[in-house]
Amino acid sequence: MNRVPEIDGLRGIAILMIVSFHYINNQLVASQNLFGKMLYFSTSFGWAGVDLFFVLSGYLIGSILLRTRTSPYYLQTFFVRRFLRIIPNYYLLLVIIFIVFNSSFFQSNTFLSGN
Repeated sequence: MNRVPEIDGLRGIAILMIVSFHYINNQLVASQNLFGKMLYFSTSFGWAGVDLFFVLSGYLIGSILLRTRTSPYYLQTFFVRRFLRIIPNYYLLLVIIFIVFNSSFFQSNTFLSGN
């Protein structure tokens, strides 16, 4: 099975739906502006991006496992690859969060710090 770039595009759209729901929709709940109301309505379906992302990810991971099931050590190889893809990004995110929360620019931001 060859890589289908359209599925990656759909996963990207799902991520944008989720981000727009959390960071646009939730900020415009009580908007009285017409543009704000339209933006609130257009991003109110962003919760469906979570379902779309998990369905597409399950399909991609399942197809990888089915494609490589005849090779030796396919589960070990699969988990090592997953580990090497996720862990560096996780630690990069932790470093970025540490920098943001310790930056003097964001100290008084209630939305980021929760103070």
